Amino acid sequence: MSDEKFATAFDDAAQEYERGRPGYPPEAIDSLIGKLALDRRSVVVDLAAGTGKLTRDLTRHFDEVIAIEPLAAMRELLARAAPAARALEGTAERMPLAEASADAIFVAQAFHWFDGPRALDEIARVLTPGGGLALLWNTTPWERREGAWFRLLDDLLEGSRADLSAMRRHRSGRWREAFDDERRFEPLSMATFDNAQRVSREEFLAN
Repeated sequence: MSDEKFATAFDDAAQEYERGRPGYPPEAIDSLIGKLALDRRSVVVDLAAGTGKLTRDLTRHFDEVIAIEPLAAMRELLARAAPAARALEGTAERMPLAEASADAIFVAQAFHWFDGPRALDEIARVLTPGGGLALLWNTTPWERREGAWFRLLDDLLEGSRADLSAMRRHRSGRWREAFDDERRFEPLSMATFDNAQRVSREEFLAN
């Protein structure tokens, strides 16, 4: 399946995405704000913002939040969920922003979909000197194969889903290759935070 068809699938599933995808733990956001030395006046970008799962949290911390999302249906929900943010059409490889215009760029649940080297070139262009990049992912109990039931679910999903190829899968780790020999950014560091969710049957199926 082509990237264009995958993008269309995400656009068509915007309502399910909003219903099923979890947000991000406040402790993770607070930790990133501290590590990147950000404050209320910092200009931050939520790149590939989707329906604004992260955007709405960022607007509680920063006066200027720019949410960049290529898909119209996603942006429509984003604008309603995070009206304090400025929602713009764009991609990781081509952001509608001036050089050195953002103090930090956040990417939640999306970097593995990017053309990594091109995205890093564009991120480096948009960041101010010393600006920071934060990558966030939620993982699921079936991805971690926690117990027999979730192992079975993971097997069923793997057997029925479209072939995304290793490059397009977060847990493959292939997205890290874009950072090999990268000298414009400090080496990647990682932290893990609990993000327990209690969901309805409908929300679970939407996910």
